[in-house]
Amino acid sequence: MQHQVAAQKDKIWQLIEQGAIVYVCGDGGKMEPDVKAALVAIQRERTGSDEAAAIRWIEDMGGRNRYVLDVWAGG
Repeated sequence: MQHQVAAQKDKIWQLIEQGAIVYVCGDGGKMEPDVKAALVAIQRERTGSDEAAAIRWIEDMGGRNRYVLDVWAGG
């Protein structure tokens, strides 16, 4: 999934800027961290922010229910 996020980064960023809610469902041990990293990388690229600011951004997205997880521990 994270590969699709990276491949569609222009469209994804446009949707996020328009208020989209990101739902991540699946393996919380492997897939979710990679998806989060891909979104953080897009945010950094688009805004020029540093890693700490990008992490705060994704945490804020979660706090506003715009980054929603339905994950389980993978093996």
